[in-house]
Amino acid sequence: MDRIELSGAGPAEGGDTPRMWLDWLAQAGTEIAMPLTTAIDGVRMVAASGRLDGAEAARLLDDLARARQAAIVAQQLVRVASGQARHVPERLDLAATLRTVVAERRADGRSRATTIAAALPTVTLEADPALVAQLVQTTLDWAHEHARSPVELSLDAVAAPRTRPRLELRFRHAAPERPPNGHGASQAAMDTLAWRLLLQLSAMLQATVHRTLDADGCRLHVEFPPAAATRAAVPERRRTRGTRATPKPLAGHHVLVVTPCRELRHDVHQALRPLGLMIDVVGSIDEARAFCRDGLPHAIVADATVGSQDLPALQRELLAQAPGLAVIEVGEHQGGCRTSVDDATQLARVDRASLGDGLPAVLLFELTRDG
Repeated sequence: MDRIELSGAGPAEGGDTPRMWLDWLAQAGTEIAMPLTTAIDGVRMVAASGRLDGAEAARLLDDLARARQAAIVAQQLVRVASGQARHVPERLDLAATLRTVVAERRADGRSRATTIAAALPTVTLEADPALVAQLVQTTLDWAHEHARSPVELSLDAVAAPRTRPRLELRFRHAAPERPPNGHGASQAAMDTLAWRLLLQLSAMLQATVHRTLDADGCRLHVEFPPAAATRAAVPERRRTRGTRATPKPLAGHHVLVVTPCRELRHDVHQALRPLGLMIDVVGSIDEARAFCRDGLPHAIVADATVGSQDLPALQRELLAQAPGLAVIEVGEHQGGCRTSVDDATQLARVDRASLGDGLPAVLLFELTRDG
């Protein structure tokens, strides 16, 4: 049995120490380098044979996707553990968050046999919605790294001494060959970067993590603090509303930038840097379409020069999968900035000359508006 308990808002795993950062750096190098090495070997074999069949192409794409995912998790881990993320609590329905996250994963092809209990109780938290959603996403990412069965999600509450909302996750894990002690190698193999991010997010949310491993099964409980325990933090947020109480309100959101222009890429990065976003860049609409096949971002920021017809076509394709996706065009728009609400095509527009202030404002509106 492997039981891990964390509480409090500080860094987990022994605190913010040089040793911890060195361990994470070594692990990130390993998790990124191993699939890249496999992919390079595959490319060499293809080059030698001159043939690339569908199965081999799928394996290469999977290796590259795993390396990219490890890099993204490492970036998120550093941001959370170094204190760049902020916890701004508000009242939220945990069951609704679970359903939303699972629905988003199904829409972008990441569901991978996730089952959610048909009847979820209404469980109220007072926590940062973005951090809670990121914790659920990370928990599912970690589980699917190891699962060889559907991942089952459920929700309940621990009654004593005070009601604590509890997220439960179960799956059968693909354990490696075990040493004589029966489970040591399995535990070490499951402590991936995604697991470390899960622990950091849980500690930040003052949640307690319980993980139990047996011969081939895993059960994970994440217990959140009682709502009453954090209720005192809510008036503070309400008093500071309108005074930028959240330094990075979009922290953890993923933006895809589409432009072949190096100068525009730099300017977009500079404009969005204060928001704490994850940013990927491609050079064309075709590259953006291929990128989105592996998973949808929360928003796309596109150069108007990439094709006046191609961008609306891509927008229609992606909105059919994710109606909440924000698409923003950057170009020479004499009217300044316009949100998607002001445009019949649902395309937001930002004038190149007002990029520094206009792009963050429009992106914030698009990603936080209702409907």
